[in-house]
Amino acid sequence: MRRGIVDRETPATLRDLPGLAAAAPLPSPQGVALEIMRLSGEEDVSLARIASVLKTDPALSGRMIKAANVASLSGRRPVASISDAVMVLGLSTVRHLALGFSLISHYRKGNCPGFDYAEFWSQSVLLGVAAQALSQRVRLAAPEEMFACGMLAEIGRLAFATLYPREYGELIAKADRISDDDLRAMEQDRFGIDHAEMASLMLRDWGFPEIFTNIVVSTPCDRRGVAIAEGRPRSLLDVLRFSCRLRDYGNAEADRRRALLAPLVAGAAHFDIDADALSAMATDIMHLWHEWAQILQVADHASDTVANEIATGLEEDAPAGESGEGGVATPAEAPLRTLVVDDDRVALQSLKELLERGGHAVRTARDGDEALVAALDFQPQLLIADLDMPGKNGARLCATLRQTELGKQLYVLALTENDDEQTMVSAFSAGVDDCIVKPFSPRLLEARLRAAARTLRQQEQLAQDIVDIRSLATDLATNNRRLQQAAATDPLTGLPNRRYMLDRLDQAWSAARRRAGKLSCVAIDIDHFKSINDTLGHAAGDAALRHVAILLRAKARLQDMVARMGGEEFLVICPDTDLDEAVRCAERLRIALADTPFREASVVRPITLSAGVACISERLATAEDLLIAADNALYRAKEAGRNKVSIWREGSVIKTAAAAWAAAPH
Repeated sequence: MRRGIVDRETPATLRDLPGLAAAAPLPSPQGVALEIMRLSGEEDVSLARIASVLKTDPALSGRMIKAANVASLSGRRPVASISDAVMVLGLSTVRHLALGFSLISHYRKGNCPGFDYAEFWSQSVLLGVAAQALSQRVRLAAPEEMFACGMLAEIGRLAFATLYPREYGELIAKADRISDDDLRAMEQDRFGIDHAEMASLMLRDWGFPEIFTNIVVSTPCDRRGVAIAEGRPRSLLDVLRFSCRLRDYGNAEADRRRALLAPLVAGAAHFDIDADALSAMATDIMHLWHEWAQILQVADHASDTVANEIATGLEEDAPAGESGEGGVATPAEAPLRTLVVDDDRVALQSLKELLERGGHAVRTARDGDEALVAALDFQPQLLIADLDMPGKNGARLCATLRQTELGKQLYVLALTENDDEQTMVSAFSAGVDDCIVKPFSPRLLEARLRAAARTLRQQEQLAQDIVDIRSLATDLATNNRRLQQAAATDPLTGLPNRRYMLDRLDQAWSAARRRAGKLSCVAIDIDHFKSINDTLGHAAGDAALRHVAILLRAKARLQDMVARMGGEEFLVICPDTDLDEAVRCAERLRIALADTPFREASVVRPITLSAGVACISERLATAEDLLIAADNALYRAKEAGRNKVSIWREGSVIKTAAAAWAAAPH
């Protein structure tokens, strides 16, 4: 019977883990990092507020500035202040980095015997640096976000060591020198969840984007991860998996690096990274690992010889790779997830070993039905299938898979002993991409694999281009809306501006004329506004304008439109409103402002307004005439002593001075 502490079914959140109630608290941020996470949940928090909180922790501030300078490698000036660092990184990245740095500071030691806390953090930092370096090259995500994701990708191990120190210590003692797959299986058996799933839940609980929480549960390169969608999610998973290879290579002893070199080079080819670029990247990673280790006060084993060993190892292996006698040793194209189907056990095992020597991930099946099940679980990129199997042969398997979303993206290489025309025609009609006749040489297979990888990479690039174009179109539409809104908005008060309001007045005028309806407008001017600027300063004047704008917008009717026309002048358009009702609206606004004094620092100062009201009539030929009429009435209110509402009556003369005011920019 299973001895798991929690139910085997993977929970959706940490709160779904019943065993946590009786366990110690999970690793969590503390101090300033906790406050940063709390603030980032507020809708109106500003970057300036985040920066002010970070300044209270000099060590954390220094680490943020370092992270910003690593991120800012595009020729910009170096980041020297925490405010600039927050601006460069952005709120989400600051939140994630603060979380990671806090965990390193507060969980350097623990009670789990056999768990090397110092080495855990050393390897976590190395994985973060590797993910950041690769992300800077492939540009699938912000490098600093990938740094945080890589640094916390295996936080589930620390969680187990913290929650269940005795039990996990016993498990680690048994797990010495076994693979990560085996360790995860032991964790599943003991706790009902493994460290990758635990890490995914913790990152989700801390607010990491879902795309990162999903790729973490499929790392490192095991075969039991969750299904990751093609496109950017799959590409990010590849980035994190290859970062694990970079970490393992950089941390390995010199005698072990030789065995890790071929898979490392094969993985690099997937990202179009040649030997020289890989060597340079390794140098950068070692350098940054050493720098971050000093900043975060963790151990490191950074060595300048790692990059040299890559170059030297490639040169020494070149003759064997060129000869092709050793099989698919170091493929120039990316390694592929390959499903091999053949009813011949010997041929199946031989092909599997040949592919695995080239760094490919391989799953095998003995017949078509078994292959269908394996394909859904393994999600292969390449299918190599024998056409001559009994039952569901390679052609029928291919035809079945082509009807699924997976099969539409799959590259199918058929194996056959018959090279006659009818066999080939039938295979290609079933959806096969290429055929190879048995027996074949390793060099010929390698050439076919290169062609397959090239085609798949073009498909992935096309899919990514489509995603990028759609994203760009969305961004352009969003930016256009923002630009339109900015062009129509007064930046100081947030009210519609003069240009927008004149357009709306023309529209309302046309609608009222078509329906023989009513339309009024109220011209408003703040009384003695110049004295506010003169006595309290222009900053106070701006605050006073915002005070008036907020009050007008709050006290106006729902159907009324309020705008700032310029300076201290405002306009209210009142659709479907006759003169008497418009006067009552204006009077309500006047009284509300008079009853709500303006407060600036220790100064409390009453503010009043003068208003002029005009309504559509036969004597007004255009919307501009209506605006001028309201302005005429406003001038009479000022002449009558201010803090008043004046009305433009039918038959009154429209002054030319008011017309000049209406046309003048403000």
